[in-house]
Amino acid sequence: MKDEALDLALEALILKTGMNPVMQGSCYVMHPEALQAVIDEAIKKALAAPVQEPVPAAIKTVVEAMQADPDYAWGWHCNIAMAFVDAGGDHYTGNQGAARFMKMLANVEPAHELPSPPQPAAPVQEPVAWMTQARNFVHVMEFTEAEAKLYGWIPVYTTPPAQPVIPDAMTSADIQEHIEYVAGWNDCRQAMMEMMK
Repeated sequence: MKDEALDLALEALILKTGMNPVMQGSCYVMHPEALQAVIDEAIKKALAAPVQEPVPAAIKTVVEAMQADPDYAWGWHCNIAMAFVDAGGDHYTGNQGAARFMKMLANVEPAHELPSPPQPAAPVQEPVAWMTQARNFVHVMEFTEAEAKLYGWIPVYTTPPAQPVIPDAMTSADIQEHIEYVAGWNDCRQAMMEMMK
């Protein structure tokens, strides 16, 4: 089969160039002028051929595949989102960006449910400044809790600090079998109220 294909190629070359290659050893050798003529003709054909734009054609092929197969599109979506996550981003933002890109590129929606947005972080309950008891002077300086109490400084927050929840008092009717538990509960409640004064 290989020899037959070689014979056909040689025959086409002879017909095309009008020159006959010569067998030398195990190779066919062509006269340099004939070889140059074949090369020149190949260059002319290449220059005359319409310009192929491989990138748009490849993108069109990928877009058509994404539109035909939602799981294939989802694979692309995940790879795009993970590039963002690998760079230090969060899953929610990466998935939102990937979904938007896929919609713009191929007009496809995510094949699976996207993660929920992250919950906002709880506000930090660190004071931003301190003021005196008379409330006439605000001082921006870092104090430890003990130093602030020692000098009577009151912390100033950007948001009010969360207030502790004090449970309701219990009566012996609440838990009849364990009266000592009710007493301990109420003692703890009283201590919490004292701390809030």
